[in-house]
Amino acid sequence: MKPKIVLSILILFFVLSFVNAAELDYAETRAIMDKDSVNIISEFKIISDKDEIILFEIPEDVKKVNINIRDVWKDCQIIKINKTKKADCGKVSKGRFITLINFTTRKPIEDLGKQKMFKFEDKLPFKARDYSFILELPTGYIIPKKENKIDFFLSPNPDETSSDGQRISITWKDRLVQKYSVLAITQPLVDQKSQSIFTFVVAIAIIILIAVAVSFYILKQKNKQKKTVSVSKPKKKKKKEVVPELIESEQKIVDLLKNSPNKELWQKQLLNETNFSKAKLSRIIRNLESRGVVSKTIYGNTNKIALIEK
Repeated sequence: MKPKIVLSILILFFVLSFVNAAELDYAETRAIMDKDSVNIISEFKIISDKDEIILFEIPEDVKKVNINIRDVWKDCQIIKINKTKKADCGKVSKGRFITLINFTTRKPIEDLGKQKMFKFEDKLPFKARDYSFILELPTGYIIPKKENKIDFFLSPNPDETSSDGQRISITWKDRLVQKYSVLAITQPLVDQKSQSIFTFVVAIAIIILIAVAVSFYILKQKNKQKKTVSVSKPKKKKKKEVVPELIESEQKIVDLLKNSPNKELWQKQLLNETNFSKAKLSRIIRNLESRGVVSKTIYGNTNKIALIEK
């Protein structure tokens, strides 16, 4: 009887630990590609009833991982477990809070001649209820198109494709995931050789224009027969800037930005801190932006709000 009782207790502890395990309300990973490297930025909201250790696998070439927990940035410890490189970002107390993770790697990019392949498996510290992966291609790069070969260039099939006029963004969405693999083959819109020739011609033209301008200036100076006397004007006093009056809700947003690192926060962080509705927060940010108090930078389906220093 005793062994059975012990086994039952162990099973009960296992089930309870599984039920109480932390999870992510949502997770969004953004991969910003350069020609030779990629910047990975993950944002997620942790929900946990107990203290948890944030530990996740990273590519082998990653040397530094930053994490933002409750608006405080710190470096994670890079360790190896069973020959696998991982980021140990320490223990966090129970609760609900937004976390940001940031690191740069070359590992996902493979050179295919004129094309480049991006292959990455996103490994989150906990399972996410709602998940998005956004890939931003390098400036001037596109996804090739061939009939009956959609899966060859993008896998899996994306949910959304958009562009800001410079970069193409591709979005995949899923639910209840802790690992997600993405593959994309991309190439420059303009052939690199043609682009190099064009750049060279433009550079030569600029040098010629500068040479002509300098020659004209020297000739003009030589032809001057009279010395000009410059009269210095008294400096005008700078007018004091008029700080727009803020209502209570606007002042709350400004105070949060003032007290944050680099005086900027993600819009989702402001939503979480203020408990405003999405519509109310968007209206406040729009009013502050129109009055030159804050600036808004769009990153896919979220925004970064920054305080404008005067």
